[in-house]
Amino acid sequence: MQQPDDALRRFFEEWGIFTVVLHIILVRHGDALRGSSDGSGAPPDHGLTSVGREQARATARYLDTTGRLDRCRTLISSPAPRALETADILAATYSGARDIDAKFSELGELPDGATEELTAGLRRARESLDVLARQHDGCMVIVVTHSGFIMASVRALFAIPTPGTGARLEPACASCTEWSHDGGSWRLDCYNVSPVPSAG
Repeated sequence: MQQPDDALRRFFEEWGIFTVVLHIILVRHGDALRGSSDGSGAPPDHGLTSVGREQARATARYLDTTGRLDRCRTLISSPAPRALETADILAATYSGARDIDAKFSELGELPDGATEELTAGLRRARESLDVLARQHDGCMVIVVTHSGFIMASVRALFAIPTPGTGARLEPACASCTEWSHDGGSWRLDCYNVSPVPSAG
């Protein structure tokens, strides 16, 4: 059954009173401890460093003071330990729904060990965001993910050719990138907003 606020949103949209807009905030995990790879796969993931935990706390404060945590319907995380630990820190003052979704894993680091070409990763990024747009129209969703996924979202939604020029848009650890969707098109509202950890 639809909640009353959802029903009202749809009523107002149908009558042109306002446009329902989805907001998705992609948060890159904090600075992480990575082991050495033997070349057969991604390096082991040991969670966050002390710096990474402080970065995540700064991002949690930013999301809280700007009201984004209050407006968030669902907090989603990649299953990677560095993303899960970041999400746990963000959730310290959040009481809403949470989910873990492998669709938001780093490009080429699928949890089942499957290989993934760049084109497949770009397609996964686009399709994952499109699914959120259908499932959470008019709401705010926060997704803790990875630099490759965030960069892929930009390349996929702006249809940037592959291969490109080699220029990079790598977001900082624990930074926020925000997309909005009005039911017809995507808009990049901000990219790589990096809250500064408090001194001391």
